[in-house]
Amino acid sequence: MVYFKAVNKLQIKKGRAEEVITRFEEVKSIHTFTGFLFMEVLQNLNDDSDYEEVQICTTWIDKSNFEAWQTSQSFRDAHKPMEERIQKGEDNPIISSDVVFYFIQVQHKPEKQYDPREEKLQSMLMKASKPVMNRLDEIEKNIINSRLAQDRLSNF
Repeated sequence: MVYFKAVNKLQIKKGRAEEVITRFEEVKSIHTFTGFLFMEVLQNLNDDSDYEEVQICTTWIDKSNFEAWQTSQSFRDAHKPMEERIQKGEDNPIISSDVVFYFIQVQHKPEKQYDPREEKLQSMLMKASKPVMNRLDEIEKNIINSRLAQDRLSNF
């Protein structure tokens, strides 16, 4: 499957990248949008320029899902706070923005590796399902006992 990636390359005023990055820490409406797979916020560690660079990378099932999000009320709502700050004349940390689009042609995922979170999740699921399993066992015993009682009655 060929996924679609949109990368918004932001040039940020020196010393203000963290200010921009923190805006993306909380889950926003994009995460609920059809076709959205994941978001990555990257900070360029090369600090030999006059600005800092942050990239907002979103990956989508396909380009049409991305375009639908871009024309949605959800998109407008997500970008409204920045527009309001600019209108108020607030100091904008963003110098420039350039969006680049990609089709992901090849993707490799790691071989199944041990993840301690899986073990913890499995333990939590077992603990949570134990009362249900016990109740099912009880119901099964009652069914078996009632069948045995019916079999005994049918012998008379």
